[in-house]
Amino acid sequence: MPKLFTNTFSANTKIKSAEVNQNFTDVSTVVLDYGEDTAGQIVTTEADLTNLDVTITAQGSRYVRISANVRYVSTDGPRNMTLALKEGVTQLQTHIWTASGASAQETAFLSYIFQPAAGAHTYKLTGNANGGTMTLQAAATAPNYIVAEAL
Repeated sequence: MPKLFTNTFSANTKIKSAEVNQNFTDVSTVVLDYGEDTAGQIVTTEADLTNLDVTITAQGSRYVRISANVRYVSTDGPRNMTLALKEGVTQLQTHIWTASGASAQETAFLSYIFQPAAGAHTYKLTGNANGGTMTLQAAATAPNYIVAEAL
């Protein structure tokens, strides 16, 4: 669960900006890092998706949400396609879909909410066409992306 914050203000007293910041800095969603792909990529076997990684420094007390959106076309099929969120080799979340055949288009979205240990962490997306070919579709006006947010 996201952390609940207690208001420390006292009625009829003057407060300093630092006290305001103490009460309101941690209550909003904060973007920690963002990665996007505007060029696309061809994937056949499991591969890191270019530019679709984020690095954060976690506080250890806040929850983090990592969300990703990837558009692709299967150039052959039918077969299973896999989009995975990983920290190193550890798989945290997966989106698996079955491409119905050649030229099957799909948008894969995944979201993962967790409370990482304090410290630096890098999270990445991998794709796998599982013996077929998956072409990621991206453009400057419609990028594939990954975003990490503190909740």
